[in-house]
Amino acid sequence: MALRFLLLPLGDGRMGLSILVRTIPSLSPLEHLSLNPFSSIFPTNPEILTRFGVFQEYYLTTPPFDQASESTINSIGTIAIAIQFFITPFCITLASRYPHWIPFTSWGSLILYVLSVVAASFAQTVNQLLIFQGVMVGLCGGLIYAPVFVWLSEWFLEKRALSAAIIFCGSGIGGIIFPLVINSLLRATGGHQWTLRILALFIGVCSAVSLLGVKPRVPVARTRHGVARALPRADWGFLMSPEFLAMSTTIMTQALAYYPVSLYIPAFATAIGLSTINGTVALAIFNLSGVLGQILFGHACDKIDYAYIIIFSAIGSALSAFLMWGFAKTLEMTFAFVVVFGAVSSGFSSTAPAASKDIAGTDSQSGIVFGCFEMFKGVAVVVGPIISAHLHQRDSGATSVYGGYGFTQIEVFVGSMMALTAVGGVVTKNLRKTFPRSGGGQVVT
Repeated sequence: MALRFLLLPLGDGRMGLSILVRTIPSLSPLEHLSLNPFSSIFPTNPEILTRFGVFQEYYLTTPPFDQASESTINSIGTIAIAIQFFITPFCITLASRYPHWIPFTSWGSLILYVLSVVAASFAQTVNQLLIFQGVMVGLCGGLIYAPVFVWLSEWFLEKRALSAAIIFCGSGIGGIIFPLVINSLLRATGGHQWTLRILALFIGVCSAVSLLGVKPRVPVARTRHGVARALPRADWGFLMSPEFLAMSTTIMTQALAYYPVSLYIPAFATAIGLSTINGTVALAIFNLSGVLGQILFGHACDKIDYAYIIIFSAIGSALSAFLMWGFAKTLEMTFAFVVVFGAVSSGFSSTAPAASKDIAGTDSQSGIVFGCFEMFKGVAVVVGPIISAHLHQRDSGATSVYGGYGFTQIEVFVGSMMALTAVGGVVTKNLRKTFPRSGGGQVVT
């Protein structure tokens, strides 16, 4: 096998070092290490501060925030995540066209992110939390992420899906650790004030180290006078392509089913008579299995057509929702469900990078397509919890062998949406312009 020069981003920040290595089918330990600067940037993910329910539970039971409605408190997290998803395509477009702006926007956004979290620690009203822990966290988080999506296509071609899965599973790892950490901090510090300040310090340090290492492979184009040159405008023609519309709808449908499960797992555990700690553990197991699923499915996407991964993930998720969640009455059955559903449903996200490259046709456009996928997911993040809240019957008990405890309609909804996701995978497969997909992983020069 021929020797080739590879440009690999190193985990210690020495990005862009050229080294001579042997090209092999699987990722080497060095290449896994090279993903660290990208994945460690994910402490700035708004989900760490909003999605995992610890802060929501605290705000609902602690003055002066306990005077607000549950829907208002929950909207803090929804707003943060939705804003991040909605602004992603615009941030990626600007970062792609004006790459010389990226260092300034990244560092500026990180500073604003940390200051917003600190400001939230002084909040005395829910409206202040909505602004600082909701709007500002989501906005700054989206701006920090943009370079990751843009530069991912520069560094990894053949194993892009696996690389993206390793990068994005940082959020899942946070889902395992941060609920326990935040809960402990709230108890140890006596409230949200110092908890948020400690988190702001942690986020600032970790993300600053990451930004020192995250750099483009291709130098910024400049004129002969040394002035940075803006790249050509993005081509938005893909927005009307049948394949993009089918894949976007499939992603949105899958997210409609996924997010209610991650939201209601602790509540379901409590409803069937389990302790609060068991609910927290179930959520941690859900996120852990999701990390493993993302990596395994990401590796599979680099080997076979991503449409098959969509279909397999959706069918597995639908069956686990209909059969395992519907009959879950004990701790063991609940844990079995979160393991299976967490792995196969979270693995779905690994198909987005492969689909982006396939639809875009060029590496420079793939990040923009991915950003548009995120916007469709953002719609589901907003709509999904609203639908599930209407379907949840809080005071219902175990009225039958199947379902019960107020979750029957949610279980049917989740299973049905996953079944529709499988249909979307079939439609996407039939609309493919090229088959099989040929990818790339390491950049060869």
